[in-house]
Amino acid sequence: AETLSVGNVFLVGDAAQQVAPSGGFGLNTGLQHAHNLAWKLAAVHAGLAPEELLQSYSRERQPVAAKNAAKSVDNYRRGLRALA
Repeated sequence: AETLSVGNVFLVGDAAQQVAPSGGFGLNTGLQHAHNLAWKLAAVHAGLAPEELLQSYSRERQPVAAKNAAKSVDNYRRGLRALA
């Protein structure tokens, strides 16, 4: 996804990125997205943090998702070469 949030809508897990099925990067990235967003939502809901904290979700997680997706594709390609 180009962005992981718009207003009060947040993308998490497989809805947020496409990852090649090698290395477990998709599941791990999705769980990390969920954890990152969950504590922020809890803090805002409890009044312990300003609503602006939620804007950091996409900014923080987008680069991680892109890096993990690239690493997953690299793993997949190396696996194909090993079979050749």
